[in-house]
Amino acid sequence: MNIGRLGPTAAPVAPAAPQRTFTASSSAVASGTQRAYQALTPSDLDLVEAMAGYRPVEGGPMPIFAFFIAKDRQNGTLPAGTPITSDYLTDLASRLHAPGDSPDSALSSDRLAAGLAFLQLTGGRAHTDLLA
Repeated sequence: MNIGRLGPTAAPVAPAAPQRTFTASSSAVASGTQRAYQALTPSDLDLVEAMAGYRPVEGGPMPIFAFFIAKDRQNGTLPAGTPITSDYLTDLASRLHAPGDSPDSALSSDRLAAGLAFLQLTGGRAHTDLLA
């Protein structure tokens, strides 16, 4: 009588659920970039250029920190007509600070220093109360 090999049998494995991926359409990205660009003032764009090394253009790429400036313009944290100050920029840097402060972070210390130097050269005020 040949019984064969009896050993542990593996339980059937259920197939893994398919992963969901979410991608934004290029038109949705372009629309968001367009709204952000339109919220920035000419002075904001000058500052972004001094910090990022290039001036954002309508429909083109924009640094992440510029999106945050635009968002603050849109939600009233940085009211229309209010110039960006060193206090605002320092606060923005603390909100966007990445561990390790790599040059690739949204607002590295080098970019912050460039922005603060630009504000000093252009007469940006050193202190302002954003809640006033």
